[in-house]
Parts: sequence; structure tokens; C-alpha cells
Amino acid sequence: MENDPKEILKEGDEVTLEIENKQPQLVVVQWIYYMGQTEEIHTIQHSQTSDCKKYEQVYKRSLKATTEWQLLDCGWIKNPSLITIINNEKDTRHTLHLAFDDCDNDVLLVPPDTCQTLRPNRPKTVFIRSSMPSTQYTLHVFPE
Repeated sequence: MENDPKEILKEGDEVTLEIENKQPQLVVVQWIYYMGQTEEIHTIQHSQTSDCKKYEQVYKRSLKATTEWQLLDCGWIKNPSLITIINNEKDTRHTLHLAFDDCDNDVLLVPPDTCQTLRPNRPKTVFIRSSMPSTQYTLHVFPE
């Protein structure tokens, strides 16, 4: 298929961007493709660029969530501009649950083999747990 998104950008492909200034920037690019039973493909493409206020290293960790609520560890980044959580599991029983402020209600789910992007205004109030005793995930916290 000519417009097959799998042929456009494959997992692991590297994208090189020419940066005109030395100000740290965060560039977010999202491509969503819906392919139904017809030949029509519904496409959403969105990109956003924002200047970062600080020259800080991205906080990246491979972690395990348990069935107990845990405060999301943002490392040394006190005010993140963006947080991504990638559920590394393939088994459909391994869903990550996210909550804010209190842990009484799940607000967001991160199913297996998916990614959730957050822009929390209070990162110290993000909690995570798993539907199974142990779920592997990758956390990226981007500086303000």
C-alpha cells in the first residue's frame, strides 16, 4: 500500500533535525493513522515545538510497576515539560494505571505496547500502578 505508515517511519529509525539556534527545544510529532475496511485512510499529523527554559539532561529509566500505587519518579527534574510512559509488555493483562492527586480513581490507562504522554502541572502528584504484580515500563521526563 502506497500510504502505509509502516513504510514511512519504522521503530528505531533515527530522525535528524537541523537546529538553527542553541536554545534547547522540545519537538513533539504525532502521526495517527486509522485504516478501516475501505481504502480511505484517516490521518492526523500534529507537531509542536517549544523552547526549554533549562539546559538539563532528559531523565530516562527502565522501571517496574507493581499492583501498589507508587509516586512517579521524575528524578532531578522538578518541573517537567513532558513525561512519556511506555508500557514495554506485550501480554494484554499488563495494563498500567495512572492517577493524579489521590489514588482513588484511575485517570489514564497505558495498555501493553503503547505510550502515554503527559503534561502535568503538578508532577509530584502523578501515581502509577500495574494490573499485574510486575509490569516493565520506560519513563522519559523532559526538562522545563
